[in-house]
Amino acid sequence: MIPAIGGSVLVLVDPEQNGGQDAAVAFITAVWPDEAVNVRVFPNTPGPEYQLSGVRLYQTRQGALAGQRGGLLSAYPVEYLQAE
Repeated sequence: MIPAIGGSVLVLVDPEQNGGQDAAVAFITAVWPDEAVNVRVFPNTPGPEYQLSGVRLYQTRQGALAGQRGGLLSAYPVEYLQAE
């Protein structure tokens, strides 16, 4: 995925702060030269959305999980299902 402003990603978050889910939808709001991004996160809770900076993008959920274990804010592309 080539990051671009307005792109949608899933950001790994604390499930307790996201209705029991470990990923929340986010939109890219800035792209940095090192390919880190800023995102606006929309949690699955009644609370407001929030901003995260310096999020690393990975091609897969597994890559993002590995990055998160390394202490990085991590995200991966939203995978859209095609109707048959």
